[in-house]
Amino acid sequence: MASVTEGGTTYQDYARRVSDAKIKVDQFLDENKPSPLPELNEHIANSLGFFVAASSAWNAKVSQNPFSNLAQNPYILKCAPMQEEIAQGRRRRPNADDEVTIMFGIPRLWECARNSVIDAEKALGR
Repeated sequence: MASVTEGGTTYQDYARRVSDAKIKVDQFLDENKPSPLPELNEHIANSLGFFVAASSAWNAKVSQNPFSNLAQNPYILKCAPMQEEIAQGRRRRPNADDEVTIMFGIPRLWECARNSVIDAEKALGR
């Protein structure tokens, strides 16, 4: 997923790849439950959660649906760079809509996803 986001992609291609990755990651997590490295599974699940949240934000952006409850997504709430982006948006525009800020802050969610992958690699001892 990281190579897709770094190389540039369309929404349709990204959404398809997230869906494919979700199937594979869900299968992996199911097959490795309970895990000898639970923190590994947690980091993998978090990474996927951030990529899925980015897909939801991108979908809201292309469908021009600012009322998609993005601000309540647990992965958006868990992503510190996204929360900082929202806080900056509020400081710049006190009446700013958090949903719109999130739609344009998709790279922050990708950053959180990449950080979770790095954390998973550390859990593996790499």
